[in-house]
Amino acid sequence: MITKTNIQKGIEAGAVSFTTDPNMENGTVCKIGEGWFYFGGPSAESETPDNYLEHTPMDDVLSEVINALDSLKESDPDEYCYYESVLEEAGFMAEDVHEKECFIVVHMNYMEGIDAYAFFKMEEAEKSISDDADTTMKDLSEQGYAPVRTKDAAGGAGIHVPDSGIYFEWSIVESTIR
Repeated sequence: MITKTNIQKGIEAGAVSFTTDPNMENGTVCKIGEGWFYFGGPSAESETPDNYLEHTPMDDVLSEVINALDSLKESDPDEYCYYESVLEEAGFMAEDVHEKECFIVVHMNYMEGIDAYAFFKMEEAEKSISDDADTTMKDLSEQGYAPVRTKDAAGGAGIHVPDSGIYFEWSIVESTIR
């Protein structure tokens, strides 16, 4: 997805430019790579690039370019993908990737094998483990077993029934998600 930040970086580096409409002797179009497209409505279409950029705030220009690209994404996905690939190859897409820390609960037990689920907050992952372990302890006790519960320093937990092969383990793995 192309963002205002991608376009701004492209403008600063010269990969995105504004040029005179090649089909007319005036008017402003946005050029990315070898392709170009209309944007900005009647104002951009009737002015030279210098005049248009002189009186239009950059944030408005960026919004108009993004609006035009969003329309292209719907009407001509191949053209949109071309512009996206030009920006990506030039390195203007990579820095827009946002990573967010997450906490993955890994659960293993004797019946079902391995399962995992993720949370954005450590407290929520720890609460999930605590709730699951409480429920498991209750269920095993109601079935007549004498389960033993352990807790590790990283917020994980374990439950086992001595001399039975019954076990449940939960651990938390810190990771990032994009």
